[in-house]
Amino acid sequence: MRFGIRRPGDPLIEDSLKVVDAVLKVDTPFGPCWRRYNHDGYGQRADGTSFKGWGVGRAWPLLMLERATYELACGRNIDVYLRAAEAFSTGVASFPSRSGTRPTFPPSTCSSASPREP
Repeated sequence: MRFGIRRPGDPLIEDSLKVVDAVLKVDTPFGPCWRRYNHDGYGQRADGTSFKGWGVGRAWPLLMLERATYELACGRNIDVYLRAAEAFSTGVASFPSRSGTRPTFPPSTCSSASPREP
């Protein structure tokens, strides 16, 4: 990502995210997630058999969490990402923010940010 290189909400980053979303975003029953790159062949095959040199690209929850980090830096609501992270998890860990209390964060540095209530 661009941490330390460009400020959150930079127009170049925002425009790039539109392309990333159009090409790599996958809407799952758990929430949004992203593939590593277009035409990614890593993962099991379309019929569910094991990866054997090629497969179909799958969305990676780690990339969803990276996006959540960016959105948080912009001061935007990240509840959809927290819910998706919980749904993707195996139940080994939980997120304290889902306990009913909300963390507080410094004011946004994004000019386009408009924090939304859930």
